[in-house]
Amino acid sequence: MNIDSEGVALSLRRAAVFFLAGSFVNDLVLLEGVTPLSLAKLLFLVGFGLLFLFGLSVRQLGKIDVLVMLYAGGLVFLSALPANGYANDYAASIALSLGIGLVAHLVIACLKHEDLRFFLSSYVIWMLFSAGLGVVQAATGAGYISERAFESIVVPGVWRAAGLSSDPNYFALMCLMALVILNAMLEWRRFRFAASVILSIAVLLSGSRAGILVYMLMVMIWTFSALRLSWFLRLLAVAVGAAALFWLASLNPALGLIFDAGNYTEAADRTSLQDRGLLAALALDVFRTHPWLGAGLGSVRAHELNLSGSVSHNAYLEIGAESGLVGLTLWLGLLMGL
Repeated sequence: MNIDSEGVALSLRRAAVFFLAGSFVNDLVLLEGVTPLSLAKLLFLVGFGLLFLFGLSVRQLGKIDVLVMLYAGGLVFLSALPANGYANDYAASIALSLGIGLVAHLVIACLKHEDLRFFLSSYVIWMLFSAGLGVVQAATGAGYISERAFESIVVPGVWRAAGLSSDPNYFALMCLMALVILNAMLEWRRFRFAASVILSIAVLLSGSRAGILVYMLMVMIWTFSALRLSWFLRLLAVAVGAAALFWLASLNPALGLIFDAGNYTEAADRTSLQDRGLLAALALDVFRTHPWLGAGLGSVRAHELNLSGSVSHNAYLEIGAESGLVGLTLWLGLLMGL
């Protein structure tokens, strides 16, 4: 029996790319209490191994690749330094994620054109499965991959959908990314409408206020782009539309709940705005105490006054607290390079 070696290699390479895409959409911890060991990391390592064996091409690195290497590599190095008592399992997990993210960027950049398109399609497929799981979660309050489950204030009577992620806000972000990819790929033309509806429902069920706001802006941008207006008129129309959304929210109590900072789903005596203000102040305090190299990854979450164990919800303060001015410089350099 003759074996088509090229066909087998292609199938294994496609499987590798599919695993890589799956590693981007979930953070399921495989063993309780061992944060670094997650399904995402396992999928990535398997996918990378197969891709390395069956068709990983190599190209010359560009400026953006170098900036990504400096940023991710720098933060991994900083996380390995003594973290002033904040070094923990979470820091090790984030450091490993940054290292994997660095390799992931280089791997994706090296993918052949057809493999890259298959990677994008695979990401959409994973997110459609995640969105379907999110619908089940919203309806039943079950099926979550973590213990974080709470009711939605956006859609009363249902639970916040998180899909294959442990955080509804990250889930909404990934659904939005899938929507962008979906509407840019010709391969999905026949199924675009149905898939877009599923992902749109998932964004709403996530209860993510930022996610819903970005989704509304995306719909407006797509609508005005279809009218073939100039860039100035498009931006003007989006700005007017965004202002109209907030105005409608102020008139309609049901819409107003979506963007009301006074709503909080975990405790009646605290508000989302108060919590985020406190977390931002804690991150700033950590940065002032350790301005040069930071206090280490996870230092804001591990702060003794951080009762919720949450991040600061501010990328600049978070990076400054965890990696100091060195990390901020790397981060700003990456942004400027983009």
